[in-house]
Amino acid sequence: MDSSNKMHDCSDVISKVSLALDGELSDHEAREFLVELKRCSFCLDQYQIEQSFKEFLCNKIQRRESNPGLANQIRMKIAQISIE
Repeated sequence: MDSSNKMHDCSDVISKVSLALDGELSDHEAREFLVELKRCSFCLDQYQIEQSFKEFLCNKIQRRESNPGLANQIRMKIAQISIE
């Protein structure tokens, strides 16, 4: 069934917002998602709110290099746990 003929379901569209923002939708799914956003101002508003929040978080997060010794300790602990 063509997406233009099916009923709009806000909960379905909203459930895909994070996937869309993270680039995890297939090309086909992304096109359908954009069509649904154009159909519903509520869904578009929710998408824009989530997009703004994600941008805010990305701007606030400071990326730092970890201590190589700490990274090695974590790897050894994981290896030890997976052996047990």
